[in-house]
Amino acid sequence: GVTAGVNRDRVAESEAPSGIASLIRCYSDANSSRSVKNRLLFGVTRVEPGRLSLRREAKCSSPCYRGKMAESLDTRRGGQSALEVPYPSRVNLPVRRPAIVRRERLIDHLSGSVQECRVTLINAPAGYGKTTLLIDFAQSWEHPVCWFSLDERDADLQVFLRYLVASIRNQVPDFGCELAKAITSGKTISAEQAIDLLATASQSAVVPFVVVLDDFHYLDEAPDDLREALEGWIYRLPENCHVILSGRTQPQLGVIPIMSVRQEVDRITASDFSFTCDEV
Repeated sequence: GVTAGVNRDRVAESEAPSGIASLIRCYSDANSSRSVKNRLLFGVTRVEPGRLSLRREAKCSSPCYRGKMAESLDTRRGGQSALEVPYPSRVNLPVRRPAIVRRERLIDHLSGSVQECRVTLINAPAGYGKTTLLIDFAQSWEHPVCWFSLDERDADLQVFLRYLVASIRNQVPDFGCELAKAITSGKTISAEQAIDLLATASQSAVVPFVVVLDDFHYLDEAPDDLREALEGWIYRLPENCHVILSGRTQPQLGVIPIMSVRQEVDRITASDFSFTCDEV
């Protein structure tokens, strides 16, 4: 019986991983008890103070982080997630530089514009504080503010749509499910399709939200399909959606004059950034 038990222990050691087998031999030298070997092989739940505790399987009693692969699987099974873009920082609120003065007067102006109009235009040269003003407004506004920092690559309709939808879904996760599917399908989206999908998605949003398109001057020379999609969407904005176009130049959009006549557009210009006597 003793011989058979020893043989079984040797078999167990030979089948165990090398690290565990070496631990078994160390414990065997100090204590020949088979119970020590069994605890090492099948998991220790209670040991004397100062001794190694080893367990093959650990179970979390609370929710554990399962990694990106598990999150991707949940998304394929029907969960909502942000639309992936090559440069995520462009659809996130930038970090504010703390040394810059907070412009309460302009923040109040912008807050009033968002409540009373559908579009706000912010136009001033570089260095006037346009982006800082928008960051301060976004941090103080009670509803979602969706941020999109534009550059020259966004003059392509397909690229623009991907980043725009990613920006909004960061704050409004259920926004534009059909549009997101069309973007990820790899098929080219026409201007007419983009207008319909954007308008439907904006009207279906359950919460009021603001979309900030910063550095909009990069789209001054946008191709016709992108310009058409932008104009069609902005012209059809519902009451729960407000768009802020901020840049160094006046936006070259054909719908702005007619919307201005209807008092649906407000403006903050370079002169508004000048400090008043009360602000000095």
